[in-house]
Amino acid sequence: MVFPDSTFEIDSLLTSTSKDKKIISVYPNPTRTQMGLQSNFPSKVLTVSIYTILGELKVILHRGVPCGGSFDLTDLTRGTYIIVAEFSDGQKSSTRMLYTP
Repeated sequence: MVFPDSTFEIDSLLTSTSKDKKIISVYPNPTRTQMGLQSNFPSKVLTVSIYTILGELKVILHRGVPCGGSFDLTDLTRGTYIIVAEFSDGQKSSTRMLYTP
């Protein structure tokens, strides 16, 4: 859960009670300028959001496209980020990414 003050609750992002939990991964990790995104579920991804480790929303990469492809991260600064993908069925999945430009 992301709160109005841009903080978020890690447990709610990293856990799921669904039997068909969606899992995302980023590659390469650590990454330098481009990030690829993969999922174990061929569902449409509504949003991919990048948060700082402190919960600040930095960027929303895309909306309403199939999972896959690569994304330009050159506007980010060095650090650890949380990548959150929201799927068309409402489920969310998250992972950590280390960005080292």
